[in-house]
Amino acid sequence: MTYRPEVDGLRAVAVLAVVLSHAGFEWMAGGYLGVDVFFVISGYLITSIVHRQIVEGRFSLHDFYDRRLRRILPALVAVCLVTSVASVVILPPTHLAMYGRNLASVFLFASNIQLSMTGQGYFAPGAAYQPLQHTWSLAVEEQFYLFFPIALFLIHRVAKARISMLLFLGAAMSLGLAQFWVSSHPTSAYYLLPFRAWELLLGSMLALTPSKPSPKDGLWGFWSLAILLGCMMGFSEQTPTPSLVTLLPVFATTALLATAKPHTLVARILSAKILVSVGLVSYSLYLWHQPVFVFTKMATGTHGDVGTKVGSILLSLGLAWMSWKWVEQPFRNRAWLSRHQIYGCSFVGSVLFLVFGLWVHHQEGLKQRLNPLQRAIHDTYREAREGLAYWKQDQWYQANREDCNFYDHLNAPDSPLPRDSLTPSCYQRDPIKPFCLLLWGDSHATALSGGIRLALGEHWQILQVTTSACSPQLVASSDPNDRCRFANAFATEVLREAQPDVVVLAQAEGHSDTIFKPLIEGILARGVQRVLLVGPAPEWVPDCPSIAIRLAAQIPPDERTSLGLNIQRVKADAMLASHLKATKELSTRSRYLSLMDYFCSQGKCQVYMAKDPKPILTAHDYGHLTLEAASAFALDRILPECAEVEGKVSQKSTTP
Repeated sequence: MTYRPEVDGLRAVAVLAVVLSHAGFEWMAGGYLGVDVFFVISGYLITSIVHRQIVEGRFSLHDFYDRRLRRILPALVAVCLVTSVASVVILPPTHLAMYGRNLASVFLFASNIQLSMTGQGYFAPGAAYQPLQHTWSLAVEEQFYLFFPIALFLIHRVAKARISMLLFLGAAMSLGLAQFWVSSHPTSAYYLLPFRAWELLLGSMLALTPSKPSPKDGLWGFWSLAILLGCMMGFSEQTPTPSLVTLLPVFATTALLATAKPHTLVARILSAKILVSVGLVSYSLYLWHQPVFVFTKMATGTHGDVGTKVGSILLSLGLAWMSWKWVEQPFRNRAWLSRHQIYGCSFVGSVLFLVFGLWVHHQEGLKQRLNPLQRAIHDTYREAREGLAYWKQDQWYQANREDCNFYDHLNAPDSPLPRDSLTPSCYQRDPIKPFCLLLWGDSHATALSGGIRLALGEHWQILQVTTSACSPQLVASSDPNDRCRFANAFATEVLREAQPDVVVLAQAEGHSDTIFKPLIEGILARGVQRVLLVGPAPEWVPDCPSIAIRLAAQIPPDERTSLGLNIQRVKADAMLASHLKATKELSTRSRYLSLMDYFCSQGKCQVYMAKDPKPILTAHDYGHLTLEAASAFALDRILPECAEVEGKVSQKSTTP
């Protein structure tokens, strides 16, 4: 196959989009589409090579898998070797145990299946702290190439004239399945081959389509590149992927490959030396960037400013060049390493990593390294590592009324659809109770529920509509296919029917006075006596238990720290507090309650609530408050506000 430098340029666009997205640059929120671009390119190139060899009668499965092993494994082994050493040194036991399991799945080429089975969504908060989370895409490709060359060979033998039609049918079935599945099971749809095969097959179809130069190639190529870049900057984690929506960037990629002829402007752009150079090392760059980003965050305990992000990207580029130069290139030289040797090295290396990964996972992340306090923290909070598994425990579920959450963590954790109904006590006013409070928000509001109930006592009824990943909004019309809209429409109706005395609002992010001012005004206009807006909770990198374990390396440990503190949440709290306090028309009947003011001082936030007889932390994970922390906050900040409302309501009821 003739070398096309513009393809390496397109690889560069794809990998840089992924890297910038993972670095946290919000203007490249859809950079994850770079993986979709890689799938199309891979399907196009592999099919071009395999089909030509089949036609010429020289196709060999041994040669095919020899090339795949030389392409994939050497750099992967190098990255995993360095990453494993760094993980043992840097990662806390909970994360190291997860790393061990992920490492084992990588060398079974099943990391996508493992991630799907554990329910670890691509955009979940914990995904950014898994060094090998990005290897899911390698697993998809290798699973595809286990059967595709054989299928292509057999089709060529028995139905040569129908190859393109059969590939089209396969792609259509895969896309249809993805569109059907993504609405109810977005995590498995994102990771698994049946829902991704259509992207590879579109590249395959292009490889089998005769290429004819056209005067419009330049125009089509330019607009295809513009559309692809627009999707990368315009899509977000809310965009259903893969689905009919992602046809746009995938078609744009296919059109680019078809029309980027040497004489076109887009081909000259993509063939620029700097892009081709990045494209040549794109595989190594893709492998290195995730571990570099994870370990930078872990080691520094920060989400990273612009300088840190740029430094991490440059370090990834440097490692990628060295990996390409001294690992990828030598192993592709068959004179240096024979087929039998590459097979042997691949088998031995895979077995060693598989055994090491399973051993680390079985040893719970080598927790024997910990001192007694560290081990107590690990044993108490280790359930936080498995995708908020502590939410399923009876203590959390009952104390915080998970039956008032339209996100069904127990029965449908992967579904974006709301649960059928809530328990009536979540939303029906009890006439016996003299006072009523409505708790409304996302999972961070749920984390306050148990503390509020303990603080206010039996004479207050606590109504609750708290739906994970859904910020509170006044909504007039419902949508049963949109969990957040459905939940907020339900809460709006509860507000009208129950007429609570107090409404408490809380959410994880998106704290803006331009959003909250009209929300508070709308709630007060419905006759509510007081609205209490709870600010953002302290958030930790990677999570509060990991920070506590690091602090406990010295005895006695510091109770407050800035290590791992998300500064963006601190800034959001300060901004919101100043803006809302300056709004005079809201000051008499609404309050801003700052969790930062309560748990933090002088740039350091509280990690421990207690250490004896067992450690009690302020948060289970990256930021959801423990029952003890929520109770302390509710007693000191929410109870006085509710007591004041009690007095006003009682005075109003006795006034003739």
